[in-house]
Amino acid sequence: MKDYCPERSVKERIKGGLKRGLKELDDEICEAIRRYEEGEIGLEQYLKLRVELELKRIRIVMENLRRLSKAR
Repeated sequence: MKDYCPERSVKERIKGGLKRGLKELDDEICEAIRRYEEGEIGLEQYLKLRVELELKRIRIVMENLRRLSKAR
């Protein structure tokens, strides 16, 4: 029989909420790394792309935090 722990389920929901939308972003970052390693893009272009993606990550996390804080 599986134990029910409400704190754990809340914790898992919060983690899931924070991670919402980040999988696609992680895939884009991996793609940028692959393109740079294979020489498809130069260092300057890679760095610009990475900065854009990291800023996008920050925006997504902040949106998720706002959404979670409103849910309380």
